[in-house]
Amino acid sequence: MPNSLDPSKRPTTCQPHARGLMLPCPHCGDAAATITFVLAAGDRFYCADHDGDFSANDVREFIAKWTAVLAWIDQMPMDGRLTQTTRMPVPI
Repeated sequence: MPNSLDPSKRPTTCQPHARGLMLPCPHCGDAAATITFVLAAGDRFYCADHDGDFSANDVREFIAKWTAVLAWIDQMPMDGRLTQTTRMPVPI
């Protein structure tokens, strides 16, 4: 049985988009997009839902924006001092 970790034993042609994970896409916004790794490009991903590639940095930026919003929400007073008309600046 060939060692699949040995690059010389791998097939030279493959379908990098054959399988995917159901993840949010930072470009099209689909919460359960079919995302695959584009192995030939290293840090690229492919979204079948919008038929486009995006980078690992795109994902990092997407996560950073939500991280900032969650940190902001964690700082909000939750003791009844806020009302529906209270406005707080969003950190992004």
